[in-house]
Amino acid sequence: MSGKDYYKTLGIEKSATPDEIKKAYRALAKKYHPDLNRENKAEAEKNFKEVSEAYEVLIDPQKKAMYDQYGYEGISQQFGQQGFNWDNFSHYEDISDIFGDLFGRAGGFGGQENVFESLFGGGRQGRGRQAVRRGTDIKIVMKLTLEEMYRGTEKTIKYHRHEKCPTCDGAGGAKSDIKKCNDCGGTGQRKYKTQSIFGTMMQVAVCPTCRGEGTVIDKKCRDCYGEGLIKRDHTVKVNVPAGVFDNAYMRMEGEGNSAKKGGERGDLIIVFQQAENERFARDENNLSAELHISFPRAVLGSEEEFVGIDGKTVKIKIPEGTQNGKVFVLKGKGMPELHSSRYGDLYVKIIVDVPKRVDQKTKTLLKELEKSIGS
Repeated sequence: MSGKDYYKTLGIEKSATPDEIKKAYRALAKKYHPDLNRENKAEAEKNFKEVSEAYEVLIDPQKKAMYDQYGYEGISQQFGQQGFNWDNFSHYEDISDIFGDLFGRAGGFGGQENVFESLFGGGRQGRGRQAVRRGTDIKIVMKLTLEEMYRGTEKTIKYHRHEKCPTCDGAGGAKSDIKKCNDCGGTGQRKYKTQSIFGTMMQVAVCPTCRGEGTVIDKKCRDCYGEGLIKRDHTVKVNVPAGVFDNAYMRMEGEGNSAKKGGERGDLIIVFQQAENERFARDENNLSAELHISFPRAVLGSEEEFVGIDGKTVKIKIPEGTQNGKVFVLKGKGMPELHSSRYGDLYVKIIVDVPKRVDQKTKTLLKELEKSIGS
């Protein structure tokens, strides 16, 4: 079989059932989610696209049959000259829950189409619907303290975004200077003939002269240089819910860049990142911390005070003979679960401090204690 090995890409056998194909793809889609691979995002995007291409072919009975019989050449013509792109992907619903709408539609993760647009740029033309011109999304990283993640907070952020040029009203130039593209006849597309094992195929690509606009501008606007867009400052308030976690992201619809020549605005995508915390470590909704006590208090027992993530003081009873490394679990004293009344737990690890230096009197007492313990 020449070309790409889709079965190898998904790590499945040729005899795999549709359920097995879907299960393999879902696992890999989650593995290669770019927001979970921020240190090597470009490679993750590449892998994500490859497994999605394999899934698009193998989950479709007709495409799979063509691929099994003729190999990659049997289906490559369906993807056009540039190969597979997100316009070719028609199974967003199969992994929509992986990108889950954790924050709700109005101020959280967008639908599955917007997820793919935000990860790989540009819009797409879905089945049975006409492509809509759409502005690009803007991504902003917001650092939050663990305390802000615990209680939720409101932040005001300022950023640059593209707005419609007021000079030319977004047209890119005066009406008299905008002409129909001669190379594509105003369609924005160019047609090419290619040869394959199936004969002559007609391919359609974006017109390189007008870049798919269908028009060219003889004299471009002096303020936007024919783009129809200019950069402006914009301010927006962000309501961060309690329980938000590291690398979660919120989508604010219509707060991104304006589209060229009209159309929908893009979205603002805010990625939350947790700032380092000196006292607490987080594992999902659970917290862990250390409590230092002296050797005598560990031996004799004591009652220690500990300030939780909520700022409230709790008392921890230390039994006699508590060993170094002992962990006490404080139920419900961890992080809140997002959009829930449930809380995680707080794990407090006891660290018994041993003094590096002691005076002669203390040494004498310790020697007497050693004799007493050893008798």
